[in-house]
Amino acid sequence: MGGRFSDKWVCAECGRTFSGRRNANKSRKYFCSGKCFKRARTRRTSVFKKCAECCKPIKVKLSLHLRGDGKYCGTKCCWAGLSRKKKIGKPYVFYCQNCESRVESREFSRRLTKKFCSMACKKEYTKKKHEKKCRRCARLYNSSGRGKFFCSRRCMFMFRGMNSIELAVAGVLDEIGVGFRTNANPLYNFTYPDFLIKNMKVAIYVDGKYWHRNTAPRDRLQDKVLRSIGFTVIRIPEADVRKSLLLVKGRILHGLGRK
Repeated sequence: MGGRFSDKWVCAECGRTFSGRRNANKSRKYFCSGKCFKRARTRRTSVFKKCAECCKPIKVKLSLHLRGDGKYCGTKCCWAGLSRKKKIGKPYVFYCQNCESRVESREFSRRLTKKFCSMACKKEYTKKKHEKKCRRCARLYNSSGRGKFFCSRRCMFMFRGMNSIELAVAGVLDEIGVGFRTNANPLYNFTYPDFLIKNMKVAIYVDGKYWHRNTAPRDRLQDKVLRSIGFTVIRIPEADVRKSLLLVKGRILHGLGRK
């Protein structure tokens, strides 16, 4: 039966006569199979030669062979051959940026850029370098590929910033060594503490002179509700912050139950 597979062709690689589906390249040469097609393509772009050190057969790209490269099968043979030809001088000595250990390296291609003794040290150093503390939830996060100040878009949109007196109180809390959250979620959809120490159930409010001049009834109601559910409420007026941070520190320690 005649048809589309009735013609006969000669394979350009193995010379076998075949009929049926053919594989053709840009020069209109026909091949009997994909194996012959790949073999011819490899021969055109690669060269088979022997390693200059161990005489092991290797496949080298044609471009590397034409410029005189591709002489060795691997790094060990390369170092052995270059050492014999005295092309390598004294070992390059450096100190790892992560573990600060002394390292001797003969990797001449990266002599000016090598800074770590291993990939594990490099990954650990990169993790420490990009590790930052979220301004809102105080959670440590990797800042590479994320924002510079917040761990998520939710924290970014909910953050309202801190004024000067809140920054001073935050410094006192850092000095005490207590973990806290700023601009925390509303407690029971009722109130927003300026600083929340959740594991100790402590809510700290910094009452500015201007914004809290007429809010005494609301503040008393907040304190009553929070104390009824087991929270300790610490209120620090702006005048105390301006006067002395030692006074603020003593009030916070008293509220935390420390001496």
